[in-house]
Amino acid sequence: PVTDGSRELHSLCAQLEFLLQFDLKEKRSFFGQRKDYWDFLCQGLARCRQEHEGIHFVTSLEKLRTPVGRGRAFLRYCLVHQQLAESLQLC
Repeated sequence: PVTDGSRELHSLCAQLEFLLQFDLKEKRSFFGQRKDYWDFLCQGLARCRQEHEGIHFVTSLEKLRTPVGRGRAFLRYCLVHQQLAESLQLC
């Protein structure tokens, strides 16, 4: 079974992050903050009629303060709930 300590899981998440961050490194928001894939996911999923459970879960976690941390938590949430493909297609 795959657990949080699995090397395969860490490798998969690192590759997913790399793909989602591709071409976002130079883009900045109006106020100069760097845009991250978390922002892309929030904007894409905001177009849905109902709030995405993964977005709701991640935003409820007070310990997560950075877009990178929120993005990682979202990826893990979607993997655990077998929603990753569907969530990315909604974006």
